[in-house]
Amino acid sequence: MLNDYYSPWISSDLSSWTAVARPEFLVPMPKGTHIEQGRDNTGYIYLVESGQLMQTVLSQSGTERILMFLASGSLFNEMGLFESAFTFYAVDALVNSMLYRIPQDRFLHCLHQDNNLCLALIRQLTRKVAILAHQTSDLVFGNAYQRIAAELLYFVCNHGVPVSGGTMIDMDITQQFIAKRINTSRETVCKVMGKMTAAGILKKEQGRYVIRDEEALHRAVAALRDT
Repeated sequence: MLNDYYSPWISSDLSSWTAVARPEFLVPMPKGTHIEQGRDNTGYIYLVESGQLMQTVLSQSGTERILMFLASGSLFNEMGLFESAFTFYAVDALVNSMLYRIPQDRFLHCLHQDNNLCLALIRQLTRKVAILAHQTSDLVFGNAYQRIAAELLYFVCNHGVPVSGGTMIDMDITQQFIAKRINTSRETVCKVMGKMTAAGILKKEQGRYVIRDEEALHRAVAALRDT
């Protein structure tokens, strides 16, 4: 069932970026570092060498929304290669990370010289479009209950640990985090997860959510996919 719930993580083999992943471009990005794409360091493209980053955007109301997560082999700020005026995104380091800080003119030069680099960039942009299309579909056609069910199943697939009476999500997940992921309020997430708890679908033990009725979540998501 892993492929049923589109992963919000971007990653790729670093060997795809050999042409631009030069040792002299490697810089640290300590946990908590915040970069505004399109505003900070606009003359550079960033390639994640190691670590975990979160990409967000501000809604019209000023609320932060999570778009995707970046791991080894992922790019950001690459839209500046093709469009000088684009939406401002932000990237935050979730853990201590290392990045290749590549001058934009060097990246463009390598694109003209290296077909493999062109293919790697196309694959990454296609992956990002697929993630955003998936999110758009859920936002347009799914209600909050279905979108939260899909998020919980994603966490079960990627961080689930079998325990007595269900599957524990071995990850520190807050209602605010889920709200940012699905573009809704924390109050809505609280209400929906309260209903799920009352229905025996999930419970919280020692700071971790335990999914007790995974099939109920599958049914909710199936209804969303069939919409």
